[in-house]
Amino acid sequence: MTTSTAPLAKGPQPLKSWLWRSYIRAALVPLLLIELSFLGIYWATSQVVYDRSAEAVTQISTDAISAAATREADIIARRLETIGALTAIYADDSARALTQPAPDLPQAVKDNHATSPDGVFYTKTDTGGSAVFYSGVVPVGPAEQDKVWRSTRLDPLMKSIKAADPLIAQLYLNTHDSLNRIYPWFDVLAIYPPKMDIPSYNFYYEADASHNPDRKVVWTDSYVDPAGAGWMVSAIAPVYGAPDPDFLQGVVGIDITIDTIVDQVLNIDLEGDGYAILVGRDGTILALPPAGESDLGLSELLDHSYEEAILQDTFKPDSFNLYRRAELADLAQALQSAPEGHGKVNLGRAMIAGWATIDGPQWKLITLTSEDSILSGAATLREQLWTVSKIMLAILVAFYAVFFLLLWRRSSAMSSRVAQPLAEIES
Repeated sequence: MTTSTAPLAKGPQPLKSWLWRSYIRAALVPLLLIELSFLGIYWATSQVVYDRSAEAVTQISTDAISAAATREADIIARRLETIGALTAIYADDSARALTQPAPDLPQAVKDNHATSPDGVFYTKTDTGGSAVFYSGVVPVGPAEQDKVWRSTRLDPLMKSIKAADPLIAQLYLNTHDSLNRIYPWFDVLAIYPPKMDIPSYNFYYEADASHNPDRKVVWTDSYVDPAGAGWMVSAIAPVYGAPDPDFLQGVVGIDITIDTIVDQVLNIDLEGDGYAILVGRDGTILALPPAGESDLGLSELLDHSYEEAILQDTFKPDSFNLYRRAELADLAQALQSAPEGHGKVNLGRAMIAGWATIDGPQWKLITLTSEDSILSGAATLREQLWTVSKIMLAILVAFYAVFFLLLWRRSSAMSSRVAQPLAEIES
């Protein structure tokens, strides 16, 4: 024999409760859904407004960054063009000075020169002119000393060129037999090594016939200056002259230090947290402002310890070469494929880059700005909209809490009034 238990039948629902629930379903729930729908529409509209604003701001800022790179590259090109023109004038005057007879010099000028035990012919003290360093790699005899006397004509021009542009750190004449006349004066014996073979350095051979067959002014990439001025770039030009017009007598150069480029050339006002870097023909960073050091994980090389003499070319390490860094492969490819343009790059944070080629040295100026700084205005607007929506939600919750409380009391009273006569009839 089996027994089955039937589910307990629910008792009759009180009329008051039934009226209250009907009221909730028919009036309050639709009203609440309408209010929440309006709030959802507001949130969705705010997101669309932000996305469209961010897209428009990014496009405008990208165009502005690219335009800034082009504009500033033209400005830098004009400044470098001026220095290049001064270098050409200096080279022409040096050619004339070396082919003309030596002038009559006061004995005091000649007495200010001496020969060191290592065979270096040099100036002893600063008399307001240039310094002379004849390294002794070629023995310095009367003919070499006569070349020194002939090159003294260059001092007034060297002073004028140095004073003409604040970018210029120093200028010099180097000859094929390792004579160096450089202005301003410094203690050459304390910096230069004896028997220094000057033509073996890049600031000489990059202007020779094999590297510079057109005999024009050329710009070097960054290197350590053997004269003690730290890291720099140079505008150099060959000096040809009698008796053989095809023989390279020497090379003149005008130096600009990297810290001067950072302070004066890359001092560019860009949108947001933007900054500019200067890149050489082979991708080496020539100048990097402090703002970009953390992004690239580098510290710009401005000074150099001269505890030991510079015996050979010293260039920046591979970490400064954008073309050899795997994380910058896309940017490197873009830089090499187009003389100017813009794109995105990840340097630990999303960045927008614009670049342009500087006429003359064919360097590239790259302007960089983080996307966060560009979108800061749109992000602020989004935060304000989000704050407004939270306030609206809080007000809505408070309003309906009070509203439901009042309706509950009134509907309870109304349900009682409606249900009481029916209950009496039922009784």
